[in-house]
Amino acid sequence: MKSIRSLRFLHNGATIGRLVDYSSWFGRQGNRYHQAHVRSSLLFSARRCQIRGRWERYCSSSSVTAQPPTAKRKEEYICAHGHRIEDPYRWMQRAEDKDVWKYIEEENTYTSSVMKEASELQEQLLDEVENWSNLDAVCGDDFEVVGNYVYYTKSGNDYPVYCRSPLDSDEEIPPEEIVLDVNHLADTFGYQQARVSVLKLSPGATHLAITVETDSADSYVGHIVKVGVQDEPMYLDTIPDIFNIEWVTDDVILYTKAHNLRACQVWRCVIGCTDNTDELLYEENDDRFFVDVSHTKDRKFVTINSNSKTTSEVRVLSSSSPMGEPQLVQARMEGMEYYVEHHDGKFYFLTNHGGATDYKLMCTPADTTLLSDWREVVPARPGGRVVDMDMFHQGCVLAEKRGGVPAITVVPTDKAKDTYSFKLPTWACVIKPGANTTADTSGYRFSLSSPIHPEVEFEFHLPSKQLWKQTTEDSPVVPDHYVMHRLMATSQV
Repeated sequence: MKSIRSLRFLHNGATIGRLVDYSSWFGRQGNRYHQAHVRSSLLFSARRCQIRGRWERYCSSSSVTAQPPTAKRKEEYICAHGHRIEDPYRWMQRAEDKDVWKYIEEENTYTSSVMKEASELQEQLLDEVENWSNLDAVCGDDFEVVGNYVYYTKSGNDYPVYCRSPLDSDEEIPPEEIVLDVNHLADTFGYQQARVSVLKLSPGATHLAITVETDSADSYVGHIVKVGVQDEPMYLDTIPDIFNIEWVTDDVILYTKAHNLRACQVWRCVIGCTDNTDELLYEENDDRFFVDVSHTKDRKFVTINSNSKTTSEVRVLSSSSPMGEPQLVQARMEGMEYYVEHHDGKFYFLTNHGGATDYKLMCTPADTTLLSDWREVVPARPGGRVVDMDMFHQGCVLAEKRGGVPAITVVPTDKAKDTYSFKLPTWACVIKPGANTTADTSGYRFSLSSPIHPEVEFEFHLPSKQLWKQTTEDSPVVPDHYVMHRLMATSQV
């Protein structure tokens, strides 16, 4: 079985809690994986001694006589900060220089010669690495449930393969469907390297939008892939020089373009449009601001966010009118930051409006976004700091730090006055929100850690107000000889 790793889809789908429906299948397979893992552990321990001995014998061998190549020194200089600096190896930065490739070939030849006697050892070490990577622990957090499918990642030849399997399958091992094979993508478009940086499913899970970092640093290409095709992958569209991407509907996307590494333009593209003309929706002319696109958790709106270090401005485009014009929520005010979510006809804002030293939660009806109509839901707390906001159908969850201690506040969407906080384990120092990709789920996922306690995954069940801790056979154990003390110091600011 190939190595399976975590896949975080930025998508709104069905209840993540349905992962329980799929866990029974993995439970049936778990013993088999665990037994194989144990056998491999014993085999590794035995072979490690054998390999160590062979490596020591190799290192003491006197049969290696090849000499390493020597790089040419060329008379070159650079000027920096008024100084002229000699750099005789600057020529090695130029990939088009034939001397560079000649030197690389000489190094490869030398390496092959020196490591020839250890070729069998290299194969053994490679086998050991593959055995361990192929036996990664399989647990619920390694998968993402979206709609009626569970999505996961497998290792490929050089790049990962993104797959999915149906949740409602009656088969003991559900059928597997390849959503995206990055190896095939790289071969099809001739990429020397292809690292997927953004991967997003359309609302109906019919298409996949990805951005790929290609051969040039900080250069991204967007691809639209048809999902559910049985034969060869169907690449519907390619967008060069892309920065980020977001779905409005199953056939309309927004994407950003950058100038001098600053994302400053938002474009709209209709998938399958024959005239192949994308529309410029918004351009940010202030060099202090960067533009990004995202969607609200319920997918009712796509947000166009302009942010500087201290100020923000948001426009929204309704998914029910994908070809409409984005509407300004609140014009930028120097020093005021705000972030937008939506639920049941209301916009929720995490903002420092009014000179608050930290963020507070406010809301307003979606049909009127005037600042005068914003109403405070949760005030800024002295000595507290909001880390993140997540919106669910059952409530808005605020991840906080109070006096340096992580905490969770839940604001019920139907009765904000019943807001409550939940205490977390006293050893925790850092809280990190999880993917929480859908508003339909009943559980808020996050992780806690401290300087002496490795990261542990938790889920807070909103209906029952219970905290669940994820435990596996590989759960970290905190050594008894480590002690942590919390010291408080008064800020001078």
